Amino acid sequence: MDVGADSTLFRSYDAEEFLETPSWRHLRTIIATGNGGVYGLYGPRGSGKSWLMHRAITEASRAGGTGLWFPCPSGYEPTAFLSMLASTLASQVEARARSLPGLLASGKPAELRAGRRKIRGLARQAAGLREQARFATTSLKRSSQASLSASYHGTAGISRSRERDLAERDPTVASLVFDFRRFAASAAEVFRPLVIAIDELDKIDAPGTVRALLRDIKGIFEIPDVYFLVSVSDEAAAALRLGALRGRDEFNSSFYTMLEMDPMTPSDASRLAGKRGSPLTGEQARLLCLLSAGNWREGVRLAEEWRTSGEADVSVLARQCLAKEAAALLREIVRAGGLADDPGDAVGTVLAAAWKALPADSFTAGGPFDELSRYVIRDHWDLLSSRHWPDSPAEAWRRYLIRLFVAGRVAAGNALPDPREVADLRDVLVQAGLSAEVARLMLQDRFGRELDGPYSRPPG
Repeated sequence: MDVGADSTLFRSYDAEEFLETPSWRHLRTIIATGNGGVYGLYGPRGSGKSWLMHRAITEASRAGGTGLWFPCPSGYEPTAFLSMLASTLASQVEARARSLPGLLASGKPAELRAGRRKIRGLARQAAGLREQARFATTSLKRSSQASLSASYHGTAGISRSRERDLAERDPTVASLVFDFRRFAASAAEVFRPLVIAIDELDKIDAPGTVRALLRDIKGIFEIPDVYFLVSVSDEAAAALRLGALRGRDEFNSSFYTMLEMDPMTPSDASRLAGKRGSPLTGEQARLLCLLSAGNWREGVRLAEEWRTSGEADVSVLARQCLAKEAAALLREIVRAGGLADDPGDAVGTVLAAAWKALPADSFTAGGPFDELSRYVIRDHWDLLSSRHWPDSPAEAWRRYLIRLFVAGRVAAGNALPDPREVADLRDVLVQAGLSAEVARLMLQDRFGRELDGPYSRPPG
């Protein structure tokens, strides 16, 4: 990979670095032609949800609107969540409003006066909403219902008399929803469209917690010209897709639709690396797409590793990548074995077998690598499923065997460099992240039941 030593592929969000995808074009059409709503974005971590949100905010600002990117806090108590969201939105709108007088100066006097009145009214609403949010946060802290820092939200500035006034209408979820809706509606009249991106909601492990939060806060949705973009889990996406089969719940009653993040294609990999000053050959782009399983963040990480290694041969790059993964996996297996309830002889035998199954010298040359990858699923699929070690990382082990087999078959020339075939094998590796057993069945459809035949892409 030809790139200067002082360059890097890692980037924070930058509108100029953003690559358009079908999911972005769909979302851009929604924002340009709709009148608000709430839309779920789903895909694995690193699939580009945050960048898509930032791009939507950029587009809204360019069109005369504004936007807010709001990463979910670690605590998901609804009153605390709404307070933080309201305070953050008020600050964002105030900052945007301060830039408007200069933009309005070129208008007619009557338009200028009307615009300034709207800005002043919006600023007053923002100050009131922030004060209400601060008081709600203070009340939660005092009653030990949330762990938010009072100093962070500037509660010391609330006067005692004002605090008594606010206490007369003790903040509730309903009152915060009402105040938030009223302010967001006013903000959207001045800044249209208003994009509010709620990120990292998909990182909540317990689906019940997400449902409870949505149940309490979904009253903030359905505001004209306000677009809510929410990162959601695969379960939330499935709930909407299943519709009547699953029954109505907080997931499919909250979102208009779900936008799935597009997995990286070889063309995407080539464009991304080229944009960042590190062009790829066609073979490298195809391999990057496969080994990253179409994940954008993983693709950048791998491309950066390749750049710093200075290696160009795709077979060597594949072996180096799989060797590093094998070493990391074996360390994790050893660690898990040490934590087993009864790390006796059975566990020790499995640990030794796992170590022998992935010998380091098998990754140093094409012949040994081909031999290892060809038979690794057949010979070692059930190695970590011992009944003597129920907590063994069996799924991670099988997921790695799938990756090793696919990389080996591609390196051996069993799969043609056709974009559709690359995408097909990429999808097998994506499926392995959900179920290694299902991924193995997919491989059997392509390489035969014994996984010893040439690649054959299934019809359709």
